[in-house]
Amino acid sequence: MKAREHVQELERVPSTPIALFDETGELHGWSPLFADACALTAAELQDKRVENLWRELNAAKWHEIWSQIQTDGQNLTIHVLDRITKGAGDVVELEIGPFVFEGTTLAKIVI
Repeated sequence: MKAREHVQELERVPSTPIALFDETGELHGWSPLFADACALTAAELQDKRVENLWRELNAAKWHEIWSQIQTDGQNLTIHVLDRITKGAGDVVELEIGPFVFEGTTLAKIVI
């Protein structure tokens, strides 16, 4: 599944900075506001992984978060450092929760 498959769906929620990631942390789609919030273009977001955007969400931490949200079905709020935008170093709040699209289990991150 490629990121572009979900981009069209996410364009329906233009007022929400949301992105979808799989169990391994691979980015599968994002809303225009997510790209704006990250100050990245669509081309720059292609083939990104969650740890490329927020170092705190390395493979081990992402596995822990994935397991928790998929097991309890609840959203999780965490704080990470913004290392992407010009205000890098600020703390960013992420809301991470389960998301299912056409039978594919993903995690959504809302900034």
